[in-house]
Amino acid sequence: MSSGEAYAIDSFSEYAEQLQQVLLFLGLHAKNSDWVLVGQSTGCSIIMEHTLNRVWQRVPQVKKRILLAPLLRNHDAFSVKIP
Repeated sequence: MSSGEAYAIDSFSEYAEQLQQVLLFLGLHAKNSDWVLVGQSTGCSIIMEHTLNRVWQRVPQVKKRILLAPLLRNHDAFSVKIP
């Protein structure tokens, strides 16, 4: 999927944590606005992880989420080898 360092990110939860930090920071400065999160491919997975994982604090400004061509993987996605 990426040409970056292998296994640098252990899970999408790490990306979701970064999204959470950005949303909380922005929320301090834009309390009376409505936000729409838009993600493409991997960005969709990050938004889905953030939305579905109850660990993350809800950010009331986020009103909608738009997912464009979501990256969907099963638990065996990285075990498939193409000859």
